Amino acid sequence: MENKSCEKTKELEINEKLKHEKEYFDNMFKKTDPNILLDDEQRKIILTDENYLMVIAGAGAGKTTTITAKVNYLIEKQNIKANEIVIITFTNKAVKELQERINKQFGHKVKITTFHKFGYEIIRENTNNPPKIIENPEEIIKKYIIKETTITKELKKYLKIKKTIIHKK
Repeated sequence: MENKSCEKTKELEINEKLKHEKEYFDNMFKKTDPNILLDDEQRKIILTDENYLMVIAGAGAGKTTTITAKVNYLIEKQNIKANEIVIITFTNKAVKELQERINKQFGHKVKITTFHKFGYEIIRENTNNPPKIIENPEEIIKKYIIKETTITKELKKYLKIKKTIIHKK
């Protein structure tokens, strides 16, 4: 019961902020791309005040636009420093898109990285012997498969010989 009450209060706060920030959101992309207009769902995500945010949506749904707007809002309206924001995504393509919009178009210097690169940075910063990044994993996989196949053939040969010896005894 208490949880629902808390959710209602948050929803009311967001609706008030939506009214208050309408002009800001209507004009946010005016200089960079006047064709971009944020819908109510995007605006609600931007106004949701949480320490962590995960945006999940289908292709072309406006994730990049929403994240860009959220970062812009945090920096311009909430006085969060750009170096205190980290955006982690799955692909290098998304990193490049977000860097183009956030860092170049809006001029914010936000850390934008992939899960893998971010994880590697953490490991590298916290160990004396960080793992090496493999430049050509296909070759290593091929070698492993060939080696594995050879081992498997040798093992089968050995088992067949052992079975024959046991059978003859």
